[in-house]
Amino acid sequence: MQKERLRYLDLGAGIMILYMMIGHALQAQFSMETYGVLHGIAWPWLDMSHIRMVRGVPMEEYRHALYPYLHFLMAWFFYKSGQFFSKRGSLDLLCGDSSKLLRVFVIWSAIGYIFHISILATRGVLTLRAATLGVAKTFVLRGNIPLNYPLWFLFTLFLVRQLANIVLPAKSSKSFIPVGALVVCVTYLLSFLLWKYHPQWLPYYIANSIVGLMFFTLGYCISQYETKWWLCLPCIVGYIACYIWGFSIVQYFPNTLHAGHYLLNMPTALCGIVTFNVMCRLVVEYVPQIIVPFEIVAKNAMILYVAHGILYVTISEVILKFEIVSIMPYAFPMILAAYVLLLPVVCMLYNRIKKKGVDTKPTIS
Repeated sequence: MQKERLRYLDLGAGIMILYMMIGHALQAQFSMETYGVLHGIAWPWLDMSHIRMVRGVPMEEYRHALYPYLHFLMAWFFYKSGQFFSKRGSLDLLCGDSSKLLRVFVIWSAIGYIFHISILATRGVLTLRAATLGVAKTFVLRGNIPLNYPLWFLFTLFLVRQLANIVLPAKSSKSFIPVGALVVCVTYLLSFLLWKYHPQWLPYYIANSIVGLMFFTLGYCISQYETKWWLCLPCIVGYIACYIWGFSIVQYFPNTLHAGHYLLNMPTALCGIVTFNVMCRLVVEYVPQIIVPFEIVAKNAMILYVAHGILYVTISEVILKFEIVSIMPYAFPMILAAYVLLLPVVCMLYNRIKKKGVDTKPTIS
């Protein structure tokens, strides 16, 4: 039973990581429209702007074909992390997460910083202010540094785990479900208020930590009931309803509404998470032979996550900053090629380090 559970989660993680990497490559391609290079001309199959998944709401913010259907991507990772969380001493958790999450955050932020400085220097705009205060401002307000934006998740997950350890009771406690429900309700309301009245000076990680804690708590409290008909059936019906009437989509990093209604995002995302997990369980049970490639991706999920950000942001930044218009229509395949050529090398180097007994891989469970 345990083995099957891990396999369905590996399948889910593999799909989500690949989806994220492709989605970021598409975002880079879409950013070229600033210079009048329409991705729909070079890649017409990517342009879904003629479809309105949310009635009355244009598709500009999520134009490629798969985005609405897996819009709960980051919510799924918070939910999955909460699924395996266990309370421990505050100092013990702080030290463990600092070693595993913050250490990776710092290392890959430093790598991204080197790339950022190199681009500034090449463009001839490198100044002490840009190299120090500019980067510090980005970190203080966003929880990441330039050139590796996806690292915000590691920093936010670190905060979420510390908060969860404080507010959530142990699963053996009688107050486990009531307190969990209260935490979900409070974070649900707070996230809405922060979206509605969000001041410009408020750091992103305040709001996205609250949103993250909400989904983390859901994973902590209800993941064991996913196969119960009274949970999975309403979630599947809810997801189908979203497909018919439209998805409510929130970008969790800045806590901004992209489509639909903010208060509908949490229930629709939960419906998507449970439906997705049920589908992964069915695939593992009936066609397990197809999940091997996804298991390989899942095994290297964190390394792929932290490394791909530098690749796609660096390529898009170089093209945009230097205004290389001739290759703008080809940013998407260029980034995919960089993934294929470079990311396996990064994973291989990590695995070699691991075999030598130096454990540098963070855990998000």
